Amino acid sequence: MKMSSPLAEVPWSRLQGTEIFIAAMTHQAANARRHYHNAAHVQRLYWHAAVTFQLPYSRALDLAILTHDVIFDCRQDRELRSIDWLAAHLPDGEDDPDFLEAKRYIASTIDHRLTEHPEMVLLDLADFIDPKVSLENTDLLRKEARDLNGVAPEIFAMGCSSYLEGLHDRFKQGAAQLPATLLYIHTQICRGILNTRKTLHDACKQMERSYV
Repeated sequence: MKMSSPLAEVPWSRLQGTEIFIAAMTHQAANARRHYHNAAHVQRLYWHAAVTFQLPYSRALDLAILTHDVIFDCRQDRELRSIDWLAAHLPDGEDDPDFLEAKRYIASTIDHRLTEHPEMVLLDLADFIDPKVSLENTDLLRKEARDLNGVAPEIFAMGCSSYLEGLHDRFKQGAAQLPATLLYIHTQICRGILNTRKTLHDACKQMERSYV
């Protein structure tokens, strides 16, 4: 998804125009090396909340969408530090009535395991439904790994392929947590993860042959 202005109008959210929305979106747009984990990714999740899933409004989920990747760098515990960022930018901090639920939503994106509250995981993985968008995202992630961490393309392809294999297994096992109305989308996401992994696996094989 090409990013418009980080403060452009988004669907579903009721935080737009607030200090925390402006701070989070501006922060996520500021680092040009964040090719994927940026304000465009947040905008995409709001679109999925409104269109793909047509979710009822939840301020806690709104906060989680906005800030789940607000911290994204080469250090560990990015999601936990994003939770800390959220607490620091809420007027009432951890006493905000929606903070704990937002925290749980953000924490669910650490390994993307479906729970009895699957909304954030589904939103974060919904781009896998569209093969074209998924491949575009993979290229953005490759550039991000290169520019943030100095990862070579062949190392990225191998590492991402392995990660997607584990992600598929974790996500597939969580199907029992979902209502019947979401099982078709769950299947689409699983298929998209596998297709993306196959593309990366084939790329690895091609790079191996080029070195022979």
